[in-house]
Amino acid sequence: MDHRAGVYGGAPSSPSGETSDRVKTLLAVLLSLGAGAAVGAAAVAGVTAVVNPDTSAVEQSDQQPIDVLDYGTRG
Repeated sequence: MDHRAGVYGGAPSSPSGETSDRVKTLLAVLLSLGAGAAVGAAAVAGVTAVVNPDTSAVEQSDQQPIDVLDYGTRG
């Protein structure tokens, strides 16, 4: 008489349909969150570009450059 099945249990069964549905739902939620984060980042970048379009422009001035090593002589 073989008692191994009683000691070790039966063979594992295939995943149930409920578990498969949970995995699909979790995957859909994670994909939605990832897509939402990407859309949010693009929106922030777009709003930043509209609010401050000259961030990469070079500003020019008629004033003399400040010598940061010459401490205390400016009035």
